[in-house]
Amino acid sequence: MLHRANPEMTNWAATRKSEFNRVAAAAEHIPAVTDRYDDLVNAFRDQLEPPVNRSNVTQLGVQLRDKAVADIRSGHLDDRPLYWARLKMISLLAEAELDDYVQDFDYASRGLLLRSSTPTHNVVLTGFDPFHLDQTVSQSNPSGLIALAMDGQYSPELSIQTAIFPVRFLDFEQDAIVENYLSEVVSSSTKLVITCSMGRDQFDIERFVIGRRTS
Repeated sequence: MLHRANPEMTNWAATRKSEFNRVAAAAEHIPAVTDRYDDLVNAFRDQLEPPVNRSNVTQLGVQLRDKAVADIRSGHLDDRPLYWARLKMISLLAEAELDDYVQDFDYASRGLLLRSSTPTHNVVLTGFDPFHLDQTVSQSNPSGLIALAMDGQYSPELSIQTAIFPVRFLDFEQDAIVENYLSEVVSSSTKLVITCSMGRDQFDIERFVIGRRTS
């Protein structure tokens, strides 16, 4: 399981409140997207009556991601319903004062928690959440779509493990989300680690990996 963040951080959701402030605007402009997984959101609400088990909350995060993967494989090529449903469900956790469970749920819904203690994949592929949402609330991210579409793909030559990272400095700087994830998933059988991201109009393959942290 991926390492948890700094235990001194008292309110995980509150430190990322700018994301939750966008939900109302998104619901107004793209309701078909934000409401697509409301069956899971409503079922999630019903399961937050105390006592609440941490492992059950984590499993619900896995179920949300599995639903997004199945949705994309059925031909609905959109990464956004997962993003907005995740925020709705985290808001429910915060309202129920279950902040200690939020990060586990968030990571599970991103594919950042291993389902097996022994990595067996040969390729690790990661994408990102939508961003620039304050400018364009309907924005998607093709890299997240790629990660969901490729998750769990298998052939006799390779298997693929994918995850979707947030676009939040705090997770990278304070939580070391990339370093912790890769330390869990990369093994002697790993042949390739690749990340996709949304960039310019053309297709770029970057030659060097650098620690660039700007907009």
